[in-house]
Amino acid sequence: MTLRTAPAPTTGRLRTVWATAHAPVAGVPRWARIAAYIIPFTVLPSGLWRIAMVVYVCYAPLLLWGPLLAVVPVAYGQRRRRAAPTPGISR
Repeated sequence: MTLRTAPAPTTGRLRTVWATAHAPVAGVPRWARIAAYIIPFTVLPSGLWRIAMVVYVCYAPLLLWGPLLAVVPVAYGQRRRRAAPTPGISR
């Protein structure tokens, strides 16, 4: 069974609310309005930088795990070959 709903009314209420919320307020100097528009552009990049650093710090161990799995066995094998043979144990 399919339920049919009436389409949302297109009265432009959202557009009216948006325009009202973003209309310049009387008595506010122009420099204050410009500063209010500039603040997000100065805060956003620093926030993105912090997020990027957190991601980098969290994923660095995961990214280094593969090379570590390659280096550790090689180093172990080299150390075993350099070690003097133990008396009484035949290889």
